[in-house]
Amino acid sequence: MVPVTVNRPARSDHTGISTMPIYEFQCKTCQFCFEEILPASREDMPPCPRCGSSENVARLVSACASQPGRKTESTCSPRGGFS
Repeated sequence: MVPVTVNRPARSDHTGISTMPIYEFQCKTCQFCFEEILPASREDMPPCPRCGSSENVARLVSACASQPGRKTESTCSPRGGFS
């Protein structure tokens, strides 16, 4: 179970388990794209799993789509991330 901050209520899925967003990042040093599950409050960038750089890592803008009344499922995009 994911720890919950005191100042903010936890978000949970339909099972009641706390959830955290998946962020996409790109390393500008080696051009590697990767994903991390991080709290929204985290401001520092994670290091690149390929080259170890955290100086040139940028958070990418991700889109989310869902339909009301339907269970959402992640699908893998052609470049290996989730869409």
